Amino acid sequence: MPYLRKGNQYQYQITYHKIKVGEKLFDKKKSPYFFIAPFFIMFVIFWIWPIVQSFIWSFTEWDGLSEKKFVGFGNYIALFSEKDFLISLKNTILAAAVYIILLLIISLILGFLLNSAILKGRAFFRTSFFIPVTVSLPVVALIFYIIYAPHNGVLNNIFSFLGMADSINWLGDTKFALWSIVGLRVWRAAGYYTIFVIAGLQAIPRNTVEAGHVDGAGTWQIIRHIILPQLKPIIVYIIIASSIWAFQLFEEPWILTQGGPINATSTVAIHIYRNAFRFFKLGYASASAYVLTMVIMIFAIINLKIAKD
Repeated sequence: MPYLRKGNQYQYQITYHKIKVGEKLFDKKKSPYFFIAPFFIMFVIFWIWPIVQSFIWSFTEWDGLSEKKFVGFGNYIALFSEKDFLISLKNTILAAAVYIILLLIISLILGFLLNSAILKGRAFFRTSFFIPVTVSLPVVALIFYIIYAPHNGVLNNIFSFLGMADSINWLGDTKFALWSIVGLRVWRAAGYYTIFVIAGLQAIPRNTVEAGHVDGAGTWQIIRHIILPQLKPIIVYIIIASSIWAFQLFEEPWILTQGGPINATSTVAIHIYRNAFRFFKLGYASASAYVLTMVIMIFAIINLKIAKD
């Protein structure tokens, strides 16, 4: 028995020693930094450093192989002297503005409808409207290529059946190409942002709405003076989040039109891609990227300022 008791005491001392060593290695104050260090290192290498490097490149003339040549603000001056870039910038801003406005209006309307107790099968419709954002973009582009086909496309067949219009080349006509792509983006994203509107509506206390009814307020007055003010954080989020993606418009026009016809769907992102990976003008492309970044930042700051006011 004494031997066993002694053995138990010895084992206890060894275990206690291990715990003390562990406490020294993983101090409560220092251990969080140890665990986030791998992510932070990867973040610096693959995010921060490329951003800094591309900013430096924007002041150089470089094709990726030869020696870099410092040109100062030459790339930025050349950008605003280039017709193709100005067209791309105009297309990007116009498409983003229309996309954000349509997306906000449609998301709010769908949110009110899908949150209504009158609507039967709300769960089904919510899922149906959300599905497009989960579908691969090339698949969505292929679907809309069939819809927009100039001769036997779904959209033209519908218009022909209704006797509303002749065959329209939706992606080949400079008047319709950009707006056709904006329509694709709105269709794909509306269901996603509708979920946020529904969540915001469900967070509004029923007592507030009922008090409005008791005071004799009509439906429109309740929406305008009670519901929309309480949805303001959701509306601001939709505008800012959608604007970031809107200004980076690339995949849809590149897959469907490659910026055509006659640069009608060319965007700043396409301009960056062409100069970087077709013409190997990496410094020039980096300058384009920073102009786009500044446009997005200015738009976001304006939105935040309006939201605070």
